[in-house]
Amino acid sequence: MARRHQVKIPYVKWRDGRPRFSPGPKLRAAGHVGTDLRHPDGGRIEPARLQPGTRNGGEWFTAGEAMDWSAAFARSLAAAPEKPASRTGRRAAVRGARYSVRRLLDEWQASPAVIEDLAEKTRRDYAKKARVIEQAAPDLWEAEADALDQTILYGLYEDLRQARGLSTANGVIRVLSAAISWGLRRGKFSVLRANPALRLGMKTPAPRVRFATRTELQTQIEVADAVGMPEMADSFVLAVWSGQRQGDRLALTLRGKIKGRIVLRQSKTGAIVQLPAAPELTRRLDAAAARRKAAEVVDPHVILFEKTWNPFKEDHYRHVYSEIRRIGVHGLWREGRYGDKIRLLCPCNERFKYLPVEHGRTAGTPLVSPCASLATFRESDFRDTAVTWLALAGSTVPEIASVTGHSHQSCTQILKHYLAQHPEMASSAIAKMIAWYDADGETEIGL
Repeated sequence: MARRHQVKIPYVKWRDGRPRFSPGPKLRAAGHVGTDLRHPDGGRIEPARLQPGTRNGGEWFTAGEAMDWSAAFARSLAAAPEKPASRTGRRAAVRGARYSVRRLLDEWQASPAVIEDLAEKTRRDYAKKARVIEQAAPDLWEAEADALDQTILYGLYEDLRQARGLSTANGVIRVLSAAISWGLRRGKFSVLRANPALRLGMKTPAPRVRFATRTELQTQIEVADAVGMPEMADSFVLAVWSGQRQGDRLALTLRGKIKGRIVLRQSKTGAIVQLPAAPELTRRLDAAAARRKAAEVVDPHVILFEKTWNPFKEDHYRHVYSEIRRIGVHGLWREGRYGDKIRLLCPCNERFKYLPVEHGRTAGTPLVSPCASLATFRESDFRDTAVTWLALAGSTVPEIASVTGHSHQSCTQILKHYLAQHPEMASSAIAKMIAWYDADGETEIGL
């Protein structure tokens, strides 16, 4: 009779199709004893709560429950201090200095592979993902990195997917995978020989599909101008008419105009960007130049924080943008009842809590009408807006890439998700087909 196949699980052996914790010599020397992996009589227990040595007589664990128990046992084993002696009087093997997951991530993030080779935004995202592990899985955070296996990491992935969402779960595992790969190359492990974070079978998150409507763009421009931050509106217009990333926009320096084109230089790469002088962008840049002249400020940066006339720091810019977007969601009112000063009022801002209200609703005509859809808009969506609008205007992929700096592959990927849902593309396609058909378009292959 053929032997029934059983899934291989660390610390678990199968006897007649039943799972049992079977400690090796080192674990036995440390005091661990064999244990049937079973639920209590007449009840059930969370697998992670079953302690080795527990004598239960109930239902046997399923393979999935045995895997959960194994992962929990591995984490507790790696995090627990070394026991001084076993029941037999023999001492457990003395470990060297523990190389924890925390130490692995800290050293990797401080390495040239991260500090020198990756952009600041990427480094910041990696640090954020590492904090997720520290907060959501403190036992794993302090565990021995050598104890990591696919069972443990898939358990982390599923826990994070349920608690934090699919994107965060995928991102955390990918960051951990990069750190493990670096550790393997640097010889940081004594036992681990392959990356257990690879080929976990993670589900790919659905692509984000978001670009600005005319109303959404105009609302944010109007809010920025109304609250006395026209430089933010300049940045939004620049984003849509150049397709440049947020960081690149803040770093861009104006090199003047050549043959009617606005010439910009990216400070990080030194790349020159030449843009046709679109009227919307030209008006914004000319107005910004006039404000600087009035303030007697000379600075080559396209975007400046005009309260101090210094370049924006990225964290500060993101904070200001969040406020502008939030105001755009709720709307902005003008109140002039307090002397000659005009107050701006917004329901979302505590400073503006004295909004005039009639019958439970904000009274008066808004200076900027609420735009609820902005709640799902991100600053990074301006760049994808540029790609989408250029395509809707009939631009080819090479033409779009020449403006935004995307690779042809990246442009195609963006358009694949954005334009497939846009009715204008269907209308344009059918209109072209009608024109071709009415012109007696050829369908035969000539010989």
